[in-house]
Amino acid sequence: MSKLPEKLFVYDTETGGVDVENDRILTCYAMIQNQDGSIEREWHWTIDPGVAEGFEVAKGASDVHGMSTEWIAEHGRKDARQAIHEIYGILGNAQIKGVPIVAYNQRFDLSILHHELRRHGFEHGVMELVDRAKFYDATIHEKHRNKYVKGAGQRTLKNTCLRYGIEFDDEKAHAAEYDVIKTAELSWFFLRKEKLTIDELQPLLPKWKEEQDKSLQAFFTKDGRKNDDGTPVVIDRGWPLITKKGN
Repeated sequence: MSKLPEKLFVYDTETGGVDVENDRILTCYAMIQNQDGSIEREWHWTIDPGVAEGFEVAKGASDVHGMSTEWIAEHGRKDARQAIHEIYGILGNAQIKGVPIVAYNQRFDLSILHHELRRHGFEHGVMELVDRAKFYDATIHEKHRNKYVKGAGQRTLKNTCLRYGIEFDDEKAHAAEYDVIKTAELSWFFLRKEKLTIDELQPLLPKWKEEQDKSLQAFFTKDGRKNDDGTPVVIDRGWPLITKKGN
């Protein structure tokens, strides 16, 4: 019997900023992919969180993914509450079927979805999903198996793919669909090399992430890393959901 899962549920969001509590989901792409690389099913969402009510896409975010406030107003669904609930429903269906839920730097995507749900009246956010689902994140897995990668920015999706011989097209990057496809390719690569099963990884991934966070925080503290306002840098903690927000 193969130690690999039969399929993965892989998703990614593009957002109006990087503050998981206050910024908004603009697009989401999700797919169920089989071991052989075939896509069993896929979903797309483009959401207007409320441009008419004053929402604006942060310039830094727009510079990354190319979506402006005006573009979102023109192309985004106006029923943001329904769209957010649909995204959560699709993740929930994956959990019910026992399909591992995968994203690159997953705690960002899951945490912003959690706060979107709460904003729209779903009091418990993603907590039920967190309690029941199988999660996987190649960000954590790769950093645990390859601790000493030197150079700033070497843990990005692009550079991690290139490090293991996976092609990456800069012009397609930061579109949710392309990032999902590359995340899936990278995830299958690591899972095939791993001796442990996805079930055996479940208690280890949060532990590894906590170790990685502590190490990074210690480095920032020793280095005297500061925010623009002069306060010490404090990183987010928790996985797969941010449970302690830094700055």
